[in-house]
Amino acid sequence: MNKQWSIGFIGIAVLHLLFEVLHYRSGTCITKPLLMPVLACTFYWSGFHQLRFWSKVLLLALFFSFLGDVLLMMVENNAAGELYFLLGLTSFLLGHLCYILTFVNFPTASWSNLYRKPLRALPFVLFLTLMLSYLWPLLPPAMQLPVGLYALVITLMGISSLLMRDKASKRSARLVLIGALLFILSDSLIALNKFVSELTLWQPRLLIMTTYIAGQYLIVRGMVMAFGALES
Repeated sequence: MNKQWSIGFIGIAVLHLLFEVLHYRSGTCITKPLLMPVLACTFYWSGFHQLRFWSKVLLLALFFSFLGDVLLMMVENNAAGELYFLLGLTSFLLGHLCYILTFVNFPTASWSNLYRKPLRALPFVLFLTLMLSYLWPLLPPAMQLPVGLYALVITLMGISSLLMRDKASKRSARLVLIGALLFILSDSLIALNKFVSELTLWQPRLLIMTTYIAGQYLIVRGMVMAFGALES
């Protein structure tokens, strides 16, 4: 990865998490919108933006993530909070779809490995089933379809990340998979924190942002390694 932009991203991420610990909202409002643009620059200036169309789709996933970050920041203390939440959910959903397209269309990626070993996808299916079974009765009727659709898409994103296995290097495929799992965990924490009133999470913002930042970074780092291997 581009060293200068990578250091910049890590610095902003650490600063943002520190602001979360200190509950310094003015600071988080500055650092949060910077995270995904700087991570996108880290990928862009690694030199693979001209390699293939699907590397540009990955950049689009980061753009939708940035847009989702900004929209979710508008949820609190806003009369139109639910609207902003739905718009943020939609933006992240589009980001996950871009990741799915990137993984599925990555050169040398093949569904045949997953067909031969379908049990690889079983944990993701179980996650989807358990999460929706738990959340469904607690969701407002208007949120059931959006949340159900979103849960399905993030599950497919996780499954599609398995396509990198055995096709990219083991290390890059592992980074992408771990990143996808952390991203799913972050989204799950958001849902639990928002819709399960009796559940009290320790430092929910810190947990959500730590898993989100780490997940996005590992996906991008793994894809940089995967695209780099195509050039070698």
